[in-house]
Amino acid sequence: MTVRFGTIEDRTVARIDVAPASEPVYTLRTKTGTKGAVFLVRLNNTTQEVDGPEAYAYQHNRWFK
Repeated sequence: MTVRFGTIEDRTVARIDVAPASEPVYTLRTKTGTKGAVFLVRLNNTTQEVDGPEAYAYQHNRWFK
């Protein structure tokens, strides 16, 4: 992880870069706060909760080619 600071229009901003994981990572809470294993995908500037065939396809294409 790297953190860099800069200034845009007289405001301090931070840029945080995180390297991709080498394998799928699950969280134990959903975006609404309920408990359960959830696979989240970062798409552009959003985080999407995916499961079932969509999660399988993403993981297969990303890590298990």
